[in-house]
Amino acid sequence: MPTRKMNNVRPHLFLGAASDALDEDQIVDNGITHILSLLSEPLPPLDCHGKVKFVPILDCDTADLLAVLEDCLEFVSSAVKSGGNVLVHCIAGVSRSSSVVIAYLMRTEKLNFYQAYKEVQKKRPIISPNDGFAEQLRLFEMTNCKVNLSHPMYKLMKMKIAIANSETGEFDRSKMSMGWLSSSNVAGPEDVVYRCRKCRSLLFSSEHVVTHPVGDSPLLYDGSSRVDGKDPKEVAAAQAEACKLTLHTMPLDWMEKTLEAGEQEGKLSCPKCNSRLGTYKWSGARCGCRFWVVPFFSFPRRRVDECAPIGQVMATARHSVPPQRAAAAPSAHGGGDGAPAAAPAAGGDDDDASAAAVDSASSSVPTGRVDDEPNRD
Repeated sequence: MPTRKMNNVRPHLFLGAASDALDEDQIVDNGITHILSLLSEPLPPLDCHGKVKFVPILDCDTADLLAVLEDCLEFVSSAVKSGGNVLVHCIAGVSRSSSVVIAYLMRTEKLNFYQAYKEVQKKRPIISPNDGFAEQLRLFEMTNCKVNLSHPMYKLMKMKIAIANSETGEFDRSKMSMGWLSSSNVAGPEDVVYRCRKCRSLLFSSEHVVTHPVGDSPLLYDGSSRVDGKDPKEVAAAQAEACKLTLHTMPLDWMEKTLEAGEQEGKLSCPKCNSRLGTYKWSGARCGCRFWVVPFFSFPRRRVDECAPIGQVMATARHSVPPQRAAAAPSAHGGGDGAPAAAPAAGGDDDDASAAAVDSASSSVPTGRVDDEPNRD
């Protein structure tokens, strides 16, 4: 049943609707000194003796919450630290304002999205962040509750928003800022790497792979359906059911020459040997499991090799370098026949052998290769 009053979520922090911000009795009774308004248009001038901050944002799945979230959190944090009482509101106190309060608890109390959502829901049962806001709060959680506008998943989200807001349903690359393509050279020690099966060129890592559930399975972290209040155990179950038919990635830097042509769909070829790797379609397409993927950058697993994480490769390489110098090198105090020992040159045989071993191992340690998968182009 809708609440008619603002709710005290935490000391100094209140959540409510536009009607609460216009209710002078509530403002005075709760000692409100700061008001954060998340609306499409500002409210009439308020007769409160405090600070009012208006943040223009629509309550729709394609609104960019993360673009304004840091500014909102700084305002709330400043109000609380000063000893004042801050009211965060939108029209109904259901989606926009609750999303900001959830983010505030995630950061200040080190909660995950599910935990923070439940905490706010206890105080205001009607909250329900829209699908887009919930997805962005999941991303906020993934980045340790810091707004990282350069994160690959944020770039992907911006592309989805641009496509959704387009009248034609097509992607206008000219409207994206520089750096919209993710670097294919970014790979952590635990990241699986993927190489062209024909020439062994590095294409991308697990950092760039975008997972999705099989058909209508429960939502994953980077999905596009409602996620508010999703239990972490359910998310883990959905991740276990992730589609393994085809690899889907975000747009990568080595694709730039192909994408510069401005076509809305086409083929993706290896940047080194030019062999056919996959396809792309900005407006989206269905995976073989029937899940709709936007944007669609797809690689059949038979065309790439999945190789061991870099950290594992390095460990393998260290054990594969023969101790040639240890067995054959002269004493450090003198060479053979009374000749002085020669100092090893920088980047000598050991370094070369180690580097070669790493390259060989990383190019030949597959994990879960699928050779006989049917063509799903």
